[in-house]
Amino acid sequence: MKRSLFLGMCMVVLVISTVYGGGNTDSKASAAGTSSTAWTPDRDFTIRVPFAAGDVMDVACRFVGQGLEKTYGKNAVIKNMPGANGTIAGNDMLSVAAAPTEMMGGGIAMFVLAPLFNTGVSLKLEDYKMVSGLIAEDWFLCVNTTKTGIKNWNDFVNYTKNNRSIFSARAPGSAGHMLSVALMGEAGLKAEHLATDTAAKDVQAILAGDAAFTLLTTAQAEKYVDAPGDVITPIAVFSEGSSIQLGSYQVPSVKSLGFDIAFKTFNFIFTRASSDQAAVDSIYKSIIAYYDTPEFKAQAEKANFVPDTSDGATVQKILEDSRDMCKRFYDKYYAR
Repeated sequence: MKRSLFLGMCMVVLVISTVYGGGNTDSKASAAGTSSTAWTPDRDFTIRVPFAAGDVMDVACRFVGQGLEKTYGKNAVIKNMPGANGTIAGNDMLSVAAAPTEMMGGGIAMFVLAPLFNTGVSLKLEDYKMVSGLIAEDWFLCVNTTKTGIKNWNDFVNYTKNNRSIFSARAPGSAGHMLSVALMGEAGLKAEHLATDTAAKDVQAILAGDAAFTLLTTAQAEKYVDAPGDVITPIAVFSEGSSIQLGSYQVPSVKSLGFDIAFKTFNFIFTRASSDQAAVDSIYKSIIAYYDTPEFKAQAEKANFVPDTSDGATVQKILEDSRDMCKRFYDKYYAR
């Protein structure tokens, strides 16, 4: 099943729109298929989303909110608070009394990349407690085989050594830019940056031949890999394992090629660091239980939504490892 979260997005927002303004106050806790729990919230849930309504993370948080309503019989109110790399939403959560019901959706760049490139970002990982993963996708190094003749990593190395090489990515501070710079640096290769502002423009750049390569997430790459013409080829993935299947391609990881770089695009939900761990554990179990219900599965299938089910401790470890890695590459390739 394709993992693109953008397909059917409008349908999903309509289906779960009750979460947007709060749910049914008469709903009963511990509905069939959801987690029963000794912990009982004494107030409604508030989930802050640092992006506009309809964004991928917004939809994922609405799924979570719907599950919390079903389990606990409380409203789950979504507050869309975009801007300032999540600082607006984060500060809003810090402005109220800490409680496990006060939550926020976030992305890995918020804690890992933004603080490196923007000293005004005030979000500190230590101030928050992770609850659950939401979405996780791998990054793929993609080329236009028709324009470049590149079919694999060895072709890529030879091409970049013998040709002017350009990569398309968002501005410095984005994951695509950081990973491209790190990989080229670790491989001893050179490439120039073509600045874009959307993944669609990254794809357009390599299709037109304006760039030799770009980085795409799983959902983005799936739209083009094995498409008619088959001009976009994934030649490496920034994953922990040795390889990942994408369409008809068995894509080697950059680690298997000899470069210690692993990074996912990762969204998650979190609360204040001082929130009671037992309550956080209960919330996590209720989210996972809701993912197993027929109601969720039907909605998720329509949206091609595949949730990440990492628990809070796993999310925390991923963030810490990614933060350390990105700090290492920032110091090596940017701060000079």
